[in-house]
Amino acid sequence: MDPEEKAFVLTPRMFFEIEKILPSFTNKVAQSLELGDKTRVWEASPILSILAKSLLEESTKYSTWIAQKISEKTTNNELIKICDLCSGAGITSSKIYLELKRRG
Repeated sequence: MDPEEKAFVLTPRMFFEIEKILPSFTNKVAQSLELGDKTRVWEASPILSILAKSLLEESTKYSTWIAQKISEKTTNNELIKICDLCSGAGITSSKIYLELKRRG
């Protein structure tokens, strides 16, 4: 994908790759948080469902609105930090990034 492209795209190939890496990713996160055996591997189907929702334009309208409002109130010199606190696909964060990039 072209890094200059202003789009957030998940292809079917990406879905299969995500499904393959989820077990090892879960283990790496558990190790870095020192959780040991206190965790279980994330099931692929709910994660892929969340990611698939990001492909629906209707489901991202609110994220687009949030991104536009944040970018309108931000100056070019201001440092922006984004922390996702939910189990979504990071769509709002991606849209904020793209909107800020679009506005310079």
